[in-house]
Amino acid sequence: MSFKAIGWALKQNCKHPTTKLVLVLLANYCNDENECYPSQDHIAKRAGCTSRCIIDHIKKLELLKLITKIKTRKGKKYHNRYRLMIPKDYGSENISHNTNILKNKNFLAG
Repeated sequence: MSFKAIGWALKQNCKHPTTKLVLVLLANYCNDENECYPSQDHIAKRAGCTSRCIIDHIKKLELLKLITKIKTRKGKKYHNRYRLMIPKDYGSENISHNTNILKNKNFLAG
């Protein structure tokens, strides 16, 4: 689970709530390289919709350039891997902001 990926996904404008839900679910499974590979059936179960619905919303995410889909072949079957298009510098500004809060004595005193 990548908290950075989930935080990024929640800030994106996806224009449809199910599209955003699919993006957040993909972010939930991301590794340190912002890639994940849950099956469309698994995402559909988590989202409470059909696999066809997931396919449509993944296409929307690709059109919005929020993800890229990478097809990989394993034997006779093809599997999808998804890469979230998180900017490399995303999250670095939050780290310095959080350390400044911890140094503030009034914040710690309550």
